[in-house]
Amino acid sequence: MTTKNYFKIPMLLITIGLLTSCSNNNDWNRLGLNGKVKTYLERYYEAEKKFGEWTNGDIEYYGHNRISFDSEGNYQWIEYLDDDNELSAKLIPKRENGEVIEEAYYNEDGELISKTKIIHNSKDELEFIAYDKDGEKTIQGKSYFANNRIIKQQYQTFEDNKVKEEYAVVFEYDKDGNLVSQKQTDKKGEITYFLKFEYLAFDENKNWTKRLNYDSEEGEEPENIVIREYEYY
Repeated sequence: MTTKNYFKIPMLLITIGLLTSCSNNNDWNRLGLNGKVKTYLERYYEAEKKFGEWTNGDIEYYGHNRISFDSEGNYQWIEYLDDDNELSAKLIPKRENGEVIEEAYYNEDGELISKTKIIHNSKDELEFIAYDKDGEKTIQGKSYFANNRIIKQQYQTFEDNKVKEEYAVVFEYDKDGNLVSQKQTDKKGEITYFLKFEYLAFDENKNWTKRLNYDSEEGEEPENIVIREYEYY
């Protein structure tokens, strides 16, 4: 699976884990962010090597996103953008007692595409059930956490109210809490995608600003270079 396709569906599942942990810590902590981040923008480019260094090639069509946080560090919305920085979709959470209990996913025209119900079982486990605009269940699963960071997801996809596929996703981090790999396997244990991340630059708050994305475990050359821009309170 290429990085481009990966961002269409699994990104929604990752959002459930990265931004809706069961603890009382805020979303800055869950994302490993430092300082009072107001927004950040991620832009994806093809990775090109020039003069011995990886640099931006052509901009990708998929993957770009902007996340907004309130002054307490909880995310308010996620905008998914195209290569022209135009809105292609938007995710908006619904909270109860500070916890996200539902996420609504809209297209660029503001029409509902899907809703995800989130059930907080404990500080280290939550359940999620996604429904399409007609109320049909499309995805159901669980996210597991350690030290306020997602470490594993297990989920099923549905078609006509029957299980179609089953997957497990494992997340690994470096000593500084940066996500370094993400592997998805099917119920046979076969890898359906593997992403590896290498960090190249950080800002004065020690938040990363440049990252390489590899789309296989043995990949010697990155698929993408990702640039992040921050706005702080």
